[in-house]
Amino acid sequence: MTVSSITFDEASEAPAPPLEERPLIGIQARTGSTRLPGKTIAKLGSQTVLEWVVQRARAASLHSGVFVLTSSETSDDVICEVANYLGVECVRGSEDDVLSRFMNLLRLKCPPAVVRITADCPFVDPKVIDAVIKAWWHQGNRADYASNTLKRTFPDGLDVEVVSTEALARVNSVARGIHREHVTSYITAFPESFRCISVELNVDCSWARVTLDTAEDLQALRHMAKDAPHPLKGPRLREILAHFGCCKKPRDHC
Repeated sequence: MTVSSITFDEASEAPAPPLEERPLIGIQARTGSTRLPGKTIAKLGSQTVLEWVVQRARAASLHSGVFVLTSSETSDDVICEVANYLGVECVRGSEDDVLSRFMNLLRLKCPPAVVRITADCPFVDPKVIDAVIKAWWHQGNRADYASNTLKRTFPDGLDVEVVSTEALARVNSVARGIHREHVTSYITAFPESFRCISVELNVDCSWARVTLDTAEDLQALRHMAKDAPHPLKGPRLREILAHFGCCKKPRDHC
């Protein structure tokens, strides 16, 4: 099957799925990053990066719950401590086989789909999450996979993916090696085997970074968040596009 596209504006204005069709959100997190160890519990303002991600994801309207997915390693106990402090359930599993963590969540809760968000994206936008969920639901004609990363137009760090339970089960049955570590990379490597929807901006801001991989990234994110008293008051899509000079016309969301 081919990949179809929808603009962010079109997705935002599309009908919302009914309550029984709403996916869970799975935030994958760990402390063992090679380039910046412990980045998910680094402070961004008065709260940790993970707290930013959880609270901003939870602020989306069209999900049926938020879970943090981490490893069973003792070094990741702190991840579950933060999740529990926020009232979010922690699902644990393999450190390297991240796909198996998502499968553990699906076996536990049996949702129609799961939203995949990574814990190095503290500025993930609730409205972007809702738009990608609407694109996935497709007015009841559910896609296998919808994301704003198939064709990159969003800044790196606003990534949202929605995968149907059936599609993720298919991936689980065939994925090996790196595809199990990266969860959805099998789908993006073989999109012709899945029904995919790409959510895209009217402007290309894919070169901009609001993700957290390095100490330099953390410094830049702290600068952008310095005036935010709470994660939900932090920069949203509109402000991020304006910050990087990506807005040229009113329709570019600025």
